[in-house]
Amino acid sequence: MTTAIIIQARMGSTRLPGKMMMNVAGIPLNEYVISRVKQSQKVNTIILATGNGNENAILLQEAARQGIVGFAGSEDDVLDRYYQAALLANASIVVRITGDCPFIDPTIIDAVISLFENSNVDYISTNHPATFPDGYDVEVFSSDAMEKAWKEATIPSDREHVTPYIWRNDTLFTKINYAHNEDLSSLRVTIDEPEDLEFVNKILKLTPIKNHRLTDIISVIRAHPELTQINNEFERNEGYARSLAKDQEFSQVDDRKKWIRSTSLLARAKKLIPTASQTYSKSYNYFCEGASPAFLAKGKNGYVWDVDRNQFIDFVLGLGPITIGYANEEVNNAIINQLSNGISFSLPIELELKLAEKLIEIIPCAEMVKFVKNGSDATAAAVRLARAYTGKEVVLCSGYHGYQDWYIGSTENNKGVPVDVQKLVKKFEYNNIESVKKLFEDHQGDVAAVILEPCQAEGPNKGFLEKLKELTHQYGALLIFDEVVSGFRMALGGAQEVYAITPDLASFGKGIANGASLSIIAGRADIMKLIDHGVFISTTFGGEATCLAAALKTIEILERPNSFPHILSLGNKWINAIKQMIEEKGLREYVEVYGVSPHAGPTFKTVGPIHSHDLFTIYQQTLIENNILSVGVNNFCLTHTDEDIQKLIDAANKGLDLVAQAIKTGDPDSLIKGEKFRPIFGRRSS
Repeated sequence: MTTAIIIQARMGSTRLPGKMMMNVAGIPLNEYVISRVKQSQKVNTIILATGNGNENAILLQEAARQGIVGFAGSEDDVLDRYYQAALLANASIVVRITGDCPFIDPTIIDAVISLFENSNVDYISTNHPATFPDGYDVEVFSSDAMEKAWKEATIPSDREHVTPYIWRNDTLFTKINYAHNEDLSSLRVTIDEPEDLEFVNKILKLTPIKNHRLTDIISVIRAHPELTQINNEFERNEGYARSLAKDQEFSQVDDRKKWIRSTSLLARAKKLIPTASQTYSKSYNYFCEGASPAFLAKGKNGYVWDVDRNQFIDFVLGLGPITIGYANEEVNNAIINQLSNGISFSLPIELELKLAEKLIEIIPCAEMVKFVKNGSDATAAAVRLARAYTGKEVVLCSGYHGYQDWYIGSTENNKGVPVDVQKLVKKFEYNNIESVKKLFEDHQGDVAAVILEPCQAEGPNKGFLEKLKELTHQYGALLIFDEVVSGFRMALGGAQEVYAITPDLASFGKGIANGASLSIIAGRADIMKLIDHGVFISTTFGGEATCLAAALKTIEILERPNSFPHILSLGNKWINAIKQMIEEKGLREYVEVYGVSPHAGPTFKTVGPIHSHDLFTIYQQTLIENNILSVGVNNFCLTHTDEDIQKLIDAANKGLDLVAQAIKTGDPDSLIKGEKFRPIFGRRSS
């Protein structure tokens, strides 16, 4: 087992700023404490854990100079700081020492560690009850106990002081106390006030013993009892008492505003991950930073829990992949059963054929299919096939089609895409056949394909998709439906099934496997067969087995008679309610409903000085305060209930009331509690 002493220290003390570098017996307090701790015989690693503020850099430098590990973590969430430092050391036993204890006794440290090693408990300290002087505090606990506290503790005092969640919870943790044979708890030899520093230095001048122990210090104090008058006015554990006061304030704040661990994790993620997320639309920019969770921990059915244990009804659903519900037992069991046989293989497996047969059965355009991983992969593959089949290069598009060069070059986020590639894609207006006609005429003989999300806004106008298909074929191009959003959500066969229009090619993703990563290209056999003849579309993980198993089970569940009627009815209930609220509140100029069931919700418009992002921020933060997770345009899954929809409607009603208030006063900023909504595109992206 690895035992790590973690010394907690920072420069930003409120009562004695910079104390860690103040002189104790002629050397900085930080160095003095480290030198004492180094005398322990029972530790493998010593870590100085400080806050990540710039002022603490000097402590990290001093740690390196002293030959110990320095670690910078959360300034306020010290429990997270300890947890991360312990992970760094791979520690199974953690010893907590605070850096303001210059008299810390290595023999006491080792005695408490020995007791811990020989006791089957989670936690031992010298503090419960305290019998040692203030400044001889030693806590020893298992990494497992700390991890449980790290996951579950939410109130400020538990996060700031590392161990209260452990020693307060008798039913969760086993604990014993290491007591002194005499109660010396009234003595104060810690450094938290200017008077403490004076007291400590006077004591040290009176003891000739360099490596003093508790008995040496007690002897000096008893010989000079007048010294205790210097700092005896201060109470023990003042910092913890102040945290308890914060807890009282905290308890008066709605639980959904308590983003303690989210805030800590977000600060770390910003340093390591661009946008602190793998997906733009899941990042803090889309969720009112500071007034919203930034990290989720688990999901079940239509609900999610964030890392601070706040529960939400989730109408984002992973941006659409969750069609059945989180952690669905049937889908999970299908994945688990496949796991026992393997995940990726050196040759195709039978599941690939079974899923292909099922997809060809349910998707109107599918004569052949190919598996990839993301929606972007599938749309890019479809465009490549169309260009190869027609021998042309220009693509006409409407909607969002992923991050690959062919499409993203046509957007404002086109940095890194060659200019010549950018010129090959032209956008047309959905439901405007004349805009398509003009582009065909402008690029006569050069258009390879028309690709669009077939269901945008409130769906296609009567005859639009039919005319689009006719026009596309008239000019010798292929029609591609991007059904990454609409597939397996509007119907098993997607929008092409709903609107009875069969494209030449289609891309599907998101909802096919209830959250597992799988997307497909489907289409006419004569086009798809080009993959056998020079059109290179190949991925190592396209046939990853657990996703195939999840997809087959998801489709089986969605094929049951009541599945789509239930999902669609929820969406329609929502659409009718939100439209009515917009009308009743006189917000039609500022808010409109985008989408059809089961992918629909309000979008906000900029009118005059009132920006759409401000209005959406007010709306979204109100939903979050009412336990609703939404990005405006909502998704619905099989395990959402009518009660869930009613809660969404009630929360949206409150949100729209505040939107109306912001418009009336012309001062939306006064209602915004966190950072504003900052999307990467004007409309949703994935």
